[in-house]
Amino acid sequence: MLRLEAPRQRIVLAMLLLEANRILSVDRLVDAVWDEAPPPTARRQIQICVSTIRRALAECGLVDVIATRSPGYQLQAGDRELDLYLFNHFTAAARVALTEGRLAESASLYREALALWSGQPLAGIDSRRVQAAAVQITEQMMATLEECIELELRLGRHHQIVGELLTHVASYPLRERLRAHLMVALYRCGRQAEALAVYRHAREDFAEEFGLEPSSELRRLEQAILTNDPELAPMTSAVLVV
Repeated sequence: MLRLEAPRQRIVLAMLLLEANRILSVDRLVDAVWDEAPPPTARRQIQICVSTIRRALAECGLVDVIATRSPGYQLQAGDRELDLYLFNHFTAAARVALTEGRLAESASLYREALALWSGQPLAGIDSRRVQAAAVQITEQMMATLEECIELELRLGRHHQIVGELLTHVASYPLRERLRAHLMVALYRCGRQAEALAVYRHAREDFAEEFGLEPSSELRRLEQAILTNDPELAPMTSAVLVV
């Protein structure tokens, strides 16, 4: 198992992995480690970090993974050795299957992509550049999760996913699309009161956080639940799921 104790080394490795198979300049690595106030020895310290990372990788059996390429370095890896590549591969395949009407296959591919997600990406790495990339990756993963859940609702799998949705909404309370999916799942499980409570909590959270009401789509979904709108039935709810 690769262990890097120094924060600078973790930042450099994270940047190399984010730019895998592309040349990453020393200047960008310096910026990632020190932001806008690098010391005079910054470039030399980057060289030392890369040497340390190379030794650590070699101890794990990964030799010659990082190559020196002007004006910096390149981490070389096969596409299928990178979780982010595999995530994008499965997600793209899921979307193709969906457009071709292969719904169950699409849902399975989405789940393969999401199975690669374990905790917050790049957690604990104190770098503005690295954390900006982490935000983008998290948004990509959340959007994929929402697409997957919407598809599984179309497939009538509300009983299987309602518990998962409760967990995700608790973790990401300001994502309206997740709230909408949870409301639909609860309603279809015969839990109308709980579905409406999700909307009430959304109103409270959005008012407190932004001083705003929930979106018109979420308000429309609340009304549909109140009136037992037949469009909420499985396979016909796509219009109502935001």
